[in-house]
Amino acid sequence: SWRNVRQVQKSLRLSVGNASTRCYITSPYFHPPPSLLRAMTTAARRGVDVRVLTSGERCDVPLARIASRYIYATLIQSGVRIFEYQPATLHSKTVAVDSVYAFLGSFNFDRWSYHRNLEVGVAVLDPNVTKDMERRFLDNLRDSEEITADDVEDVPMLDRVKSGVAYLLATC
Repeated sequence: SWRNVRQVQKSLRLSVGNASTRCYITSPYFHPPPSLLRAMTTAARRGVDVRVLTSGERCDVPLARIASRYIYATLIQSGVRIFEYQPATLHSKTVAVDSVYAFLGSFNFDRWSYHRNLEVGVAVLDPNVTKDMERRFLDNLRDSEEITADDVEDVPMLDRVKSGVAYLLATC
């Protein structure tokens, strides 16, 4: 039911917003709604190690990758670190918080998953499971390219416009 979908959203927002040391998010299509974006940036400004692993060159939905780039500057300026996975299409959807809370499922960080799609996910409060997910996340970063402040500052105006339009389309 929609009530349960909202519970997934609330669980993710609260877990990210209340992180104290680390929060690792993996999502191939990364267009979080404003409430989750605020939770991420607020946590990063508090000193939480917030990292996002999202699709790189081999994204199966190129428009989704272009749209994601629209919010990179905001995230990076707040201290969120962003990585694009390079070797293959990324389809993992996971969240690991403070070596205690883990979430995995079909839930993308996009408007479709938040408002339209029927998604499934499992939330786990287990240090062993969460530490394993954190380890796998860090392993995947070795095959990823970090997007830096320099990368987002050097984007040509036409590309900024393209990503803005793509973001609007992705979040409508």
